[in-house]
Amino acid sequence: FTPTPNGSPLNSRCGTNVFANYTPMKSTWYHLCSTYDSGNSESRIYVNGVDSGNVVYSTRNTSSSGSLFIGTNNVSGYLNADISDLRIYRKVLSLAEIRAL
Repeated sequence: FTPTPNGSPLNSRCGTNVFANYTPMKSTWYHLCSTYDSGNSESRIYVNGVDSGNVVYSTRNTSSSGSLFIGTNNVSGYLNADISDLRIYRKVLSLAEIRAL
């Protein structure tokens, strides 16, 4: 997840931004989850267990040799928040699995 300025929507980036249809409020805890399904080249972002945005890529990203950024996009700054209980899975979680976290 990368920070966006001035309360802009949350976004997850996997080569292309995936914006959630959701604007976060200050001093509020959120459960965020982002998935990438290489089978259909689709990335999704979930906010508090609700599917909040997706993008389908025109090309598949099958390489995992690039950098992984959490709390920054390595270009425009850092997330001004706390991150707790970070998890990375080797599979695409279902909506039921995301809601159970």
